[in-house]
Amino acid sequence: MGHLEDEFGWSRGMISLIPAVTGLIHGPCTVLSGWFTDRYGPEVIVIMGAFSVGLGLILTSNSTLP
Repeated sequence: MGHLEDEFGWSRGMISLIPAVTGLIHGPCTVLSGWFTDRYGPEVIVIMGAFSVGLGLILTSNSTLP
C-alpha cells in the first residue's frame, strides 16, 4: 500500500475502501447473475459481462481522481 500512498497521496483508509466496496458489490451481483443465468441462459450473461468489463475499462481509463 505504501507505493499507492506515495504516488497518489491517498490515505490507507481510501486504499482499503476499494476491496471493501468490491466485496460488497460482488455478493449481490453473484446472486443476481445466478438468477439471470437460470432465466435467460449463459450466453446472455457472457455478453452482458463482456459489455460490463469493456465499459468499466473505458470508465477507469478516464478517471483522474480516486
